[in-house]
Amino acid sequence: MPKQAKSQKIGILGQSIVELHIRKSSFWIARQLNEDFGIDIELELAPDQVQGKFIKAQIKSHKKLSSKTDFLTEVLPKHFLRYVYECRIPIILILVSTESSETWFVWLQKWLIDSNNVSNIYDESQTKSLSVKVDMRNDFRNGLKRELIQIASWENSTQLYIAVRDLANLSLKLYDDKLSKMLFDYLQELLEHTDKIEYFDSLINKVIEQGTNVWGTPEGNKFSQLLFKFIQEYGDRLNEDHIAKLVIRGKECSRIGINALGNLYDSFPKHAVSLNLPTKFKSFPDPRLHFYCTIRERYINSSKGKWLLEDNDFTVGDLKVDFSSIKTSIFDTWANRGDSLIFDFVYRFQNTRN
Repeated sequence: MPKQAKSQKIGILGQSIVELHIRKSSFWIARQLNEDFGIDIELELAPDQVQGKFIKAQIKSHKKLSSKTDFLTEVLPKHFLRYVYECRIPIILILVSTESSETWFVWLQKWLIDSNNVSNIYDESQTKSLSVKVDMRNDFRNGLKRELIQIASWENSTQLYIAVRDLANLSLKLYDDKLSKMLFDYLQELLEHTDKIEYFDSLINKVIEQGTNVWGTPEGNKFSQLLFKFIQEYGDRLNEDHIAKLVIRGKECSRIGINALGNLYDSFPKHAVSLNLPTKFKSFPDPRLHFYCTIRERYINSSKGKWLLEDNDFTVGDLKVDFSSIKTSIFDTWANRGDSLIFDFVYRFQNTRN
């Protein structure tokens, strides 16, 4: 008969410990969800009867857990954390020490928001995972009696943030201009009272949260313009990691992010070059990002938009551009689409040079 691997035994034992804690609680019902996306168990609040209030959980089991600080660390893939952030149901991570039967938890949506890691989960250019910190004061057994009840009942400020975020996005999809203006004006007011770099990170987060709604909507245009304005004024405070957050969405690039990066090259050319972006993005799956940064820095002293002059050399390795399909002036096209237009005209050719 096939044998269970040691890690499988620990995983099964860890889940049994969690289920035992839940059964001993008088507030919860537990359901296994072995085929769900990274979710091991679902908790439903039921002090007297079921109430339709849920928490989903991923369980990570270890034989022994210890730390020299007040925090334990667990590495989670970014694709799972994107799922967490976009899920309306609260999702927690439960850590289990099978040797001591101790358990700890962290509410993952709250951790992402409080640690300012929302934009990081959309950038897989450097790492495909994040280290999540779990406060050892968050004992899972005690949480079943207090904090987890509040989370499932939507009785905290993080749930308010998530609800407002979802309502703001819904108002965009339903073209409710009055409601969306009210919500985004309020969010803008909150953002402007924060530290400049925190403000920048928050602006990126808002652009990310809107997804495709960032194109062609009043609110999307508003946040894009706020982003461009910030870079024009404070772009010299940004580092290469800020730029990665700005332009990278998984294995693809954000067109708004590329246009914002163009503002950085225009407004703070020396600082942009100092970030060594062509090297940073050389191994990025979409080679056009490395291509774009290389061309911009090749003509870094050109005035705004003039790097697109036809006489310029647009060859980088085996990539070059062909603007012949543009029937009007390239500068008219650039005025409407920004620097990201070049992404539509890059092609690969047979490089015969030695």
